[in-house]
Amino acid sequence: MYYTHGVKEYWLVDPEIETVEILTHGEKYWLIDGTYDNKAALHSPLLTGLKINLKDIFTGLISYED
Repeated sequence: MYYTHGVKEYWLVDPEIETVEILTHGEKYWLIDGTYDNKAALHSPLLTGLKINLKDIFTGLISYED
């Protein structure tokens, strides 16, 4: 749905394994631009200049496991 409506960048965040995968709008389907773990600094291909240290994001997240 996001692809067909023209979304240019899509982030998949997995807080359990502390990763972010960035997908970009290709000619016919999503393309994986990069996969970042909790030790990396994420750089958005669409949002020029955006840099997020994922350690800062994932540190201190609360797990709600039963």
